[in-house]
Amino acid sequence: MTFAESMAVAGDRGKYEAGDLLVIDPTANRRLTFAQQPYSTLAAGIYSTKPGILGSTRKVDEAAPKDEVPLGVVGFVLESPTWRANPDWGQKLGYSKAALSDVNRLAVALKVHNSF
Repeated sequence: MTFAESMAVAGDRGKYEAGDLLVIDPTANRRLTFAQQPYSTLAAGIYSTKPGILGSTRKVDEAAPKDEVPLGVVGFVLESPTWRANPDWGQKLGYSKAALSDVNRLAVALKVHNSF
C-alpha cells in the first residue's frame, strides 16, 4: 500500500506522468516540479497513480484542484519507465549506461517474477 499526498505541480499538469520523480519547487510554497539534476537533495517522491491512502490539506467534500498530482512518499511506488527507456534522461539523472542496463534487467525480472 502506498501513502501519497496531493500536491500542486509547476506548469502544465498534463505533462506529468505516473512514475515521474518529483522535487520540491524552490520558487513556490507547497509545489513540486520535475527533477532536473542527479542526486537532488530536493527529491520529494514519485507521482503515484493509485495510492492506497491520499492525504490532502482539503476537506473530504472539497474538489481537488486541477494542478495537483498524488505524490507517493511511503510504500511501494514504481518509478517511471520513461527514464529507463531513454538513456539521455537516465544520464541526466546521473546514471551510467551500465547502471541503466542493470536497472532494466532488474525491472524486467521484478515484473516477470512477481504478480501484483
